[in-house]
Amino acid sequence: PAQHTLTPHANHHHANHLFCFAFSQLRTLPVVGGLLEDQFDTTVKMSTYLVAFIVCDFLSISKNTQHGVKISVYAVPEKIDQAQFALDAAVRLLDFYDDYFDIPYPLPKQDLAAIPDFQSGAMENWGLTTYRETALFFDPHKSSASDKLGITMVIAHELAHQWFGNLVTMQWWNDLWLNEGFAKFMEFVSVNITNPELEVEDYFMGKCFEAMEVDCLSSSHPVSTPVENPAQIQEMFDDVSYDKGACILHMLREFLTPEEFKSGIVRYLKKYSYQNTVNTHLWESLTTVSAGSILKLYNQNVLGFCSRTMTQSTQTSPPCLCGTAMMETWTLQEGFPLITVEVKGREVRLSQERYLKGEDPSQTSGFLWHVPLTYVDSNSATVHRFLLKTKTDVLYLPEEVDWIKFNVDMSGYYIVHYEGSGWDDLITLLKHNHTALSSNDRASLINNVFQLVSVGKLELDKALDLSLYLSRETKSVPVTQGLSELVPLYKLMEKRDMEALENQMKSYIVHLFRELIDRQTWTDDGSVSERMLRSYLLLFACVRGHPPCISTATQLFKKWKESDGNMRSGNYTKNCTLRNYFLNDNFYIFIIVLRP
Repeated sequence: PAQHTLTPHANHHHANHLFCFAFSQLRTLPVVGGLLEDQFDTTVKMSTYLVAFIVCDFLSISKNTQHGVKISVYAVPEKIDQAQFALDAAVRLLDFYDDYFDIPYPLPKQDLAAIPDFQSGAMENWGLTTYRETALFFDPHKSSASDKLGITMVIAHELAHQWFGNLVTMQWWNDLWLNEGFAKFMEFVSVNITNPELEVEDYFMGKCFEAMEVDCLSSSHPVSTPVENPAQIQEMFDDVSYDKGACILHMLREFLTPEEFKSGIVRYLKKYSYQNTVNTHLWESLTTVSAGSILKLYNQNVLGFCSRTMTQSTQTSPPCLCGTAMMETWTLQEGFPLITVEVKGREVRLSQERYLKGEDPSQTSGFLWHVPLTYVDSNSATVHRFLLKTKTDVLYLPEEVDWIKFNVDMSGYYIVHYEGSGWDDLITLLKHNHTALSSNDRASLINNVFQLVSVGKLELDKALDLSLYLSRETKSVPVTQGLSELVPLYKLMEKRDMEALENQMKSYIVHLFRELIDRQTWTDDGSVSERMLRSYLLLFACVRGHPPCISTATQLFKKWKESDGNMRSGNYTKNCTLRNYFLNDNFYIFIIVLRP
């Protein structure tokens, strides 16, 4: 990545082909053999791996951004009519990044090319991003709402790279996460603004849970890992670099405030434009603009709630050293912490250890994070902050509380265990007034309680007690999280031929969500989040033999057959009817109808 180029470019091609390149075309000249030579302006200073060109017979559609940048989408002629959605999304997103980063897009144009049989999902070549066709094409008559979400997110990712990764590039592959983690994070920041109807905030927490499933194993690696050969470079392109990188950046953003985080990012990009960086450059830029916030937390004088431990060294350290010290505990060691909370009157005892699955507990020793804790309690909806930078610590509340919930909205990359009456207090809260906590808080409690069961910290009864409140839940995020925790239990019993327990668990889950399932309409409307929840619920209900679901699916399938396959239905309807007819004599007919 540290190898740069700054050269003019020329290419020969047949007259019936296009030559796509990210920089301004100066002239086209005829050359021997009936070929044409396209000559281009000198490139900007850029890493060599970001240079790309395409010789093709594609067609294109174009549109200008509000900042005057021409954006074009290239595709094979027979599919160019499916490129309009991607073009519109790219225009909105490039305008957003132009404003957010406070740095004008540095190239004369931005092209997006849909490549048939493209091996990668997408590639951020500077000024000429390339994609699989499925990552760029949207057919209004056939594509789903989730396709719209996926296309928008991929484009957001690659365009974020035009600044973070291309304008400023990592020094070496060990800091790949600086590119990929940030681009993944910016997918959610940008699309939340440009396409609020997609409700992308509902999916970010799931990305963090997915990263944790990999990061809680002994085979995980730090987001910044030494890389010495090509095989190790390829291994860095994984959930840890992408998703964990995004999650710790989100945690830092919430720790600093979104405004200070943005200011630090802008400072970083302006200072290191057309240069290569290491992760400490990012931490220095971020902490320079937020010195007050960092020193305040490092001195543990947060909203008047004081820690029992405070050393002279933390009181006198410059903010850049404090910020770097904090973030290096997240980037230079693998895994993440389990925070244990025990409330004794006004005293809240805190401890941390590595959360590790399926290994000897002794392998959790030697790990320490600087954890930016957040919490709310029964006495105040205000989000309080506390920096835990030792193995154990104590914070003091102004008065006793009925319940306390840490990791507000799952903004931190850690899970929480409540000792004493902590879990029972939260279960009681969910039973009587679950909306006192946000939907993200409810989903994180569901995830955490089942995670703790999986490592023997809690009995399964405790997790099932908490899940009982789901019969009154209506929000997509906690319902989806509940299903993702409960369904594997049912499937595990099924695989182990535990028929009695299997039937009990199946009945329990169906009963838990029956009211919500029966309220679902079999129409293709609502937000993306609502549609995906509907798909999940109806598929689950039909596969588990819920009579109303099977009855409706059967009727819709018969209508679909009678329409000779022309009746359009939601993807969830097709899934349910497929699963249903798989179990009876009409399955053969269904396969014949669906074959292309």
